[in-house]
Amino acid sequence: MNIRRISEALAGRPSPVITVAGDYCLDEYFHIDASLDEPSVETGLTAWQVREIRRYAGVGGTIAANLASLGASVRAVGIYGGDGEGFELIQALKRLGVSTDGMTLLEDRHTNTYLKPMREVDGIWTELNRLDIRNREPVPESAAAETIRQLFAAAETSDAVIISDQFTLEAGSVVTEKFREAVSSLGEKFPELFILADSRSFIEKYRNVTVKCNASELLKAVRRLQGNAAGNLIGADDEAEYQTERLETAARYLARRNGKPVVVTLGENGAMTTDGETITRVPAQRVEPPIDICGAGDATNAGLAFGTAIGLSLTEAAYLAGVISSITIKQLGVTGTATIDQILEKLSFPADF
Repeated sequence: MNIRRISEALAGRPSPVITVAGDYCLDEYFHIDASLDEPSVETGLTAWQVREIRRYAGVGGTIAANLASLGASVRAVGIYGGDGEGFELIQALKRLGVSTDGMTLLEDRHTNTYLKPMREVDGIWTELNRLDIRNREPVPESAAAETIRQLFAAAETSDAVIISDQFTLEAGSVVTEKFREAVSSLGEKFPELFILADSRSFIEKYRNVTVKCNASELLKAVRRLQGNAAGNLIGADDEAEYQTERLETAARYLARRNGKPVVVTLGENGAMTTDGETITRVPAQRVEPPIDICGAGDATNAGLAFGTAIGLSLTEAAYLAGVISSITIKQLGVTGTATIDQILEKLSFPADF
């Protein structure tokens, strides 16, 4: 790994144009102070007192936040509702300096929102059960078509595109089967443009674009594609996730099928990339606890796109992504981001060289 090359590429303070399209939501953190607990007069139950509310753009917005922190010029393409949460989502994106011209307003829908209560007792914070506000109805065809139009228009002048396909159900998400087909067409139209798709449940639906997944997502995708024949290719047991040869076979298969490279994240074991033939291992960054891995995948996506947009190879970009992720997971209870200065400092003392 050429650490000096990565450092030199970053030292110029590049500002690539990167579009983040697909799923967006509002993340709301409610900080509950246990010392302020009081009984409810009406119910007799303890009324928890919220001392502070912090709002962030989530899902695709987390990727956008990471890119903005790196100095990229970011464009958001997605949907939001005509409610207070929608207003807050747009404001959160604008505070990051993200262009929201590609965000489509749906007046009669609420904005997908994650409510995250954090309770403090004697200085110790505990994250409580998350409350999810999700649309369960399909996105209107007109809005879906407009989002695809915005995506193609933004790609014309972008240095990279990231597709955030994170909701496990298509209902309420703009990322539908038609949207994925459009992304595949986009990859065919712009073969030299780095387009990265990250999907929890539908990664095998993409063609002509680079895909990123973890080991479990990779094996599940190949099994969905292969059906009963998957056992012959990668085995049928869950332990396959931990067997290097099977993971490499699955990654090569998916890359050849998609016609573009695959990046597989392997947690503490780093990552691997493949073009369908060669497998390249990317070393992990050692991080001491406590850590918060929420958002690590989004930070990785940002690093992959930013790195390739400034001229790094995919493997170098994957290493950069690992460095960025190692910085963000040390930031607890917030949407973690990394700056160029933080990355350069870490690259000066690489943990694995």
